Amino acid sequence: MKYLNFGATLMLVLGPAVFTNVAFATTPVVTVTSPSSGSQDGSPVNFTASASSPACSGGIAAMRIYTAPGVDAYTVEANSLNASINLPLGSYNTVVQAWDNCGGVGKTAVNIKITKINLAPPKFLYATEFEAGRIAEYVVNPLTGSVTATSQGSTWAHWGPVDIASDFGGYRLYVANQGSTNLAAFSIGSDGALTLLTNSPFATGAQPSVIAMDPGGKYLFVGNQTSPVVHSFSLDTGSGTFLQIALQFRPGCSKSGPAVHVNDMTEIPRRLVIGRVRRP
Repeated sequence: MKYLNFGATLMLVLGPAVFTNVAFATTPVVTVTSPSSGSQDGSPVNFTASASSPACSGGIAAMRIYTAPGVDAYTVEANSLNASINLPLGSYNTVVQAWDNCGGVGKTAVNIKITKINLAPPKFLYATEFEAGRIAEYVVNPLTGSVTATSQGSTWAHWGPVDIASDFGGYRLYVANQGSTNLAAFSIGSDGALTLLTNSPFATGAQPSVIAMDPGGKYLFVGNQTSPVVHSFSLDTGSGTFLQIALQFRPGCSKSGPAVHVNDMTEIPRRLVIGRVRRP
């Protein structure tokens, strides 16, 4: 008589006869709070779930959301998750799966239908290449977050691009070129390729370094590396070009106007953030 161990299966051999005795592994229990199976939802979809494995003293090792077989949309090394996943319109047989620290696997299927898009999924990613004077262009996979280069790959910005900003609709891209002391404006094509706008680049103060774009697309604010001044540009939302310099001010000012300096605030702006009033 002898025992042969093949992972979770024990094989007992008695002479010419063979009998098997299966040792059952632990099985995590996955509870999905949202979305509900069979529901119609808007994208992004909020997945909320938890997992437990009472028979495993080591607890849960990880959880994962699959939006299709083999498509890993989100993974967390914890016994619960709360994640919003961008999905295009259509029907999905999603699965929330959990692994425990005893080798057990459990999962719950959640069949949903996406009927509306609440937030535009990411499409393109752009990166400054300071030494090369170029903007690298990428296409973003909204399901996985992976990126691939556009067919154009990259485009010339000017010398020393350091910061970039896009308008809310994703139609224009603006680049602060520190080396050439200007701003470049591009239109964003349907494939992510950038095209320089007419009359671009535009002159700025010395060494522009930071950009903040008005979500409404009307104003562009630019801070300089060597001067404690912020420039405010008014934009033509149709063409994306600069109409005029609306004003120039120093951080800490209580007035507007060309190079107003109040309260001895002489710090160089490192970041620019725009806040919009939501309350009456």
